[in-house]
Amino acid sequence: MIQIPKHKSVIIGGRVRKLYYFGFYGRGAKICTHEEYIENIVVWEGTLNNPLADVGETIYISDIKKDVAVVSRSKNTDGGYVYFVNYQEEIEDEATEESLRRATEEEQKYKESEQQRLEKEIEDAKKEKAKEEITTTKTKKWYLFWK
Repeated sequence: MIQIPKHKSVIIGGRVRKLYYFGFYGRGAKICTHEEYIENIVVWEGTLNNPLADVGETIYISDIKKDVAVVSRSKNTDGGYVYFVNYQEEIEDEATEESLRRATEEEQKYKESEQQRLEKEIEDAKKEKAKEEITTTKTKKWYLFWK
C-alpha cells in the first residue's frame, strides 16, 4: 500500500482595505482605487494529505472555494509548514467611504476648474479675433485713404 505523505500546514493570506483617490492617468483624470495592506490572516489550517507544495503551485481551498498560488513556504516550529499565498480579503469600511467622498470632491473641483479654463480660452480667442478684425480693417488702403 502506498502511503501518501501528510504534513501540518497553515495557509496565510492577507487582508487589505480598498481606498479611492483622484489621479491623472493616460489622457484623462479619473477616480482610481488601490489597496492598503492591513494584516495577515489564516485562510486555512489543518493537515494536507499531499507532498509539500512548491512556490508557484496552486492549492484549491474548499472552505473559500478558490484556487490560491503559493508565494512562499516556510517551516513551522511544530514540524509543519506555513504557506503564504496570493489570496487577499478585501474590506470596505469608513476609511473607504471617506476616501471615495474625498476623491469625488477633488474630481468635481477639477472639472469646475477645467470648465473655467475652457471658458476663459474661448473668451480670449474671441478677443483675439476681434483685435485681428480691427487691425486688418485699419490697414486696408481705402480705410487709410478716407481717414
